[in-house]
Formats: sequence, C-alpha cells, structure tokens
Amino acid sequence: MKGKRRIVFLCAEGVSSSILSLNVRDEESSGLSINEAFRKKVEADVIVLTPQVGHLYGAVKKQYAGVPVIKMSFSDYMHRDFSEVRKRLEETDGRVGEG
Repeated sequence: MKGKRRIVFLCAEGVSSSILSLNVRDEESSGLSINEAFRKKVEADVIVLTPQVGHLYGAVKKQYAGVPVIKMSFSDYMHRDFSEVRKRLEETDGRVGEG
C-alpha cells in the first residue's frame, strides 16, 4: 500500500486511542471510542483495536468489511509502542482478514 494510510485507533472511551494516535508518524491517524465507530462509519484504511475493545474484533470486522482490523497487544498498548502494529501493517500490506 503506497501513500499515507488513514489509521483509526478504537478504544472504550476514545481517550487512550487519541493519545496513541499521536505516536504515529508518516501516517494519518486518529482515535475514537468504539461506540462512535459503531454509530457512524468512519473513513479508515486500517483499524487498530486497543486491548479493552479487542473482544469486539468480529463486530468491527463486520461493520468495516473490507478494512483490515488489527488487535494491539496489551504490552504494546501499555508502552505506547506502535512498532509491532506497524510491522503487522507491513505484513498485511492492506489485505483483509489479518487480526
């Protein structure tokens, strides 16, 4: 996938996902609450679920069919480490179904 991707981080209330999105460089990123993402469909090339909403992976995949959804590990979340998520983004290269 070339160019900047629109990466949307989803968490329970939208606060920690917004903070995480500030750590992403070379991509467009934002953070939202899971409820907001279900209320209105947001434009995204990739969705990253934080650990507190990881159990909603299937529902998010259904709502955002065709958009890769990645679950962030608890360790990466706690350290605000985007490197593992970035690695998984490169591995999927935009393919659907990677979790």
